[in-house]
Amino acid sequence: MIVNGEVLIIASSISVIVTLAILLYNLLLTKKIEKRYSEKLNKVVLDVQREEIESEQYKLSESMTATFEKYDDVNNLLFYPQNKQVYLSHSVNNLSFYKDLGIDFSKYTVQEGSIAVLMPFHKSFDKLYSAIRRACDRAGFICHRSDEQFLSSNILKYTVEMIIQSQLVVAVIDGRNPNVFYEIGLTYSIGKPVILLSNIKEKGNIPFNVQSNQTVWYNNTSDLDTELYTRLVDIKQSENSK
Repeated sequence: MIVNGEVLIIASSISVIVTLAILLYNLLLTKKIEKRYSEKLNKVVLDVQREEIESEQYKLSESMTATFEKYDDVNNLLFYPQNKQVYLSHSVNNLSFYKDLGIDFSKYTVQEGSIAVLMPFHKSFDKLYSAIRRACDRAGFICHRSDEQFLSSNILKYTVEMIIQSQLVVAVIDGRNPNVFYEIGLTYSIGKPVILLSNIKEKGNIPFNVQSNQTVWYNNTSDLDTELYTRLVDIKQSENSK
């Protein structure tokens, strides 16, 4: 038979256990919240730093590409070596160059209807990306950009994986962002087809030998939406006719 003293001891013990459990839960919850806050704060700081650096970079790029002669000189390696035929990828090539990144090509498959978008993450390009998404959606494709997920690990590996698993790559060369150019080089080495996007104010200044069918020249986002959509539909129709 339990006497009153024992009841009090049991009740006190239960109360202590419950209190400790609540304190432990609150502690874990606080640490979890602090971790999320820290990650978000780090992302904000990195975004601000990246935006400042890219803003300075774009100012320099504008002076480097003020005339078409300068523009053609710094971009000729992108324009001239490409093949004339644009196609969709259906296989993954195995390249030992990527082993150091932890990339095993045999583990990846191409995602049907997937397009990887390579472009600067600067806020001045947000409207451009919206236009690209609209064009892809209307043409029956799904586009992805590497900054759509917050990654604290190897961002380059994630970007390469995104390229590997895509059927087509769309790259914005406005602003001459070095990361974008580097990623375009990786795309060519993997063997993925690429469509380049570039803004021009005077199409008449672009010589015929640069106006290849791999480059979409546009004047504004509405123009880009229409031109890219048309290009993607043509590629899909050509693919379906095989």
